[in-house]
Amino acid sequence: MKQQGFFQVLLVIVILTACGQLTNTIYVPVMSDMAKDLNVTSSNIQAVMALYLISYGFSQFIYGPLSDHYGRKPIILIGLVIFIAGSAMSGIAHTLPLLLTGSFIQGMGTGVGGVMSRTVMRDMYSGANLQRANSFVSMIVVFTPLIAPALGSWISSEMLWNGCFWFLMIFGIATWALVFTHFNETHKPTPEHRMNPIASYRLVLGMGQFNRFTIMLVVTISGIVLFEASAGILMVDVLHLPTGLVSLLFILPLPGYLAGSWLAARMAKKHSLERILLIGILLLGLGSMMMVIGGISHYLSSMAILIPAFVYFAGAGLVFPTATTAALEPLPNNAGVAGAVLGGVQNLGSGLITLAASTMPMHNQLPLGVALTMLTVIVVFMFCLHMAPSAKMPMAH
Repeated sequence: MKQQGFFQVLLVIVILTACGQLTNTIYVPVMSDMAKDLNVTSSNIQAVMALYLISYGFSQFIYGPLSDHYGRKPIILIGLVIFIAGSAMSGIAHTLPLLLTGSFIQGMGTGVGGVMSRTVMRDMYSGANLQRANSFVSMIVVFTPLIAPALGSWISSEMLWNGCFWFLMIFGIATWALVFTHFNETHKPTPEHRMNPIASYRLVLGMGQFNRFTIMLVVTISGIVLFEASAGILMVDVLHLPTGLVSLLFILPLPGYLAGSWLAARMAKKHSLERILLIGILLLGLGSMMMVIGGISHYLSSMAILIPAFVYFAGAGLVFPTATTAALEPLPNNAGVAGAVLGGVQNLGSGLITLAASTMPMHNQLPLGVALTMLTVIVVFMFCLHMAPSAKMPMAH
């Protein structure tokens, strides 16, 4: 595809993915207001985020094989219609069960973006070019989940918290129109490449390399989601910071992730994916331990939370596009199913971890630091399995 075509597709993918990312964190600064209005606890509102992530992850298992069979564009349009309906239901929600239902439907719709953010780039590129493309996408789409709280804070100040969901509905309608008019199909399935969904899943899940890197991605993204779910409560409920300030502070870890993704793209030409992953894992461990040390020393401040998060995000910026490339590289004809497994398992895992985190006491950052450390240990274990001689496979440079 020509360079101009790449940026056109990139714009569509970024905006499509933003639907899911905005939905996940746009209401973080007003979680306490939502809890008061619905007469529930802040931990109950965390369950809204968790349920969204679970449906967001589950739906990707459906969208992946459908997009391999019918093409990417029609499936994207269907998913966006579902997202618009869920946003409208959440906008009118006056009870927690109705909000949970609307959030679940939102996730069933935005799951299509989770698949396409990985699949479309695999349709277009392979090897080092795929690594750089994934890094580029990673750098751009990371803006939305961290900037979303600032947007949500401003919207809620004008329209109360329900306004966040009305905004998402309008954003979904605009995205549907953009996809319909400016997105050209990147995958035109042929009869010889069409595979039974069960056989396709069996092929993908039977690859050891794919499974190891999928687990790496699950625990890495879970750490980011766990920070997003926990940091808001620590800053608002424990440190008693204004919600407007909290929404701005959420942006501070962003340069760390951007630096990591930029470095991953730069290193793709001259270094193996293993070397890039190793640097990322070291940063994940350093950020986790800094959070633990702050908690053990009973020193709690916004910077004691955000500086370790910055380091952790830098590691995630290196690991995320690199592990995605390593997982998708061997599967050009099953990219939809592979992207579905990557996205689906990541978000199902993140949702379950966030749901578990809603039961953790949040008196300081120590529980968050311990959780991040445990997740990093899993990443290290998967990396060691990959490096074992019996599991080693050539990876793209």
